[in-house]
Amino acid sequence: MIGIPFGYKKVGIRETTADVVDNQGWTLTEGQRFFVLELKKMKRPKGFSILIAVDNGFEDDDCYPVTGISEEDFNNLTEESE
Repeated sequence: MIGIPFGYKKVGIRETTADVVDNQGWTLTEGQRFFVLELKKMKRPKGFSILIAVDNGFEDDDCYPVTGISEEDFNNLTEESE
């Protein structure tokens, strides 16, 4: 999916500390920045994938590829970014 879906908001910026494979089988390389997304009206259930939008250098929310990564990879293979 391309573009941040309606009903979601950016809640943080993180980057990978190692290669991470997303839910679609694509690899985010070490150092790749991404935006953490959350639903505006409900909290993500524990254990479900974390929805992210990959920062590809554009300044337009409609151009970010949206995917998900496992909660385990999110916690162990990413860190907060500026």
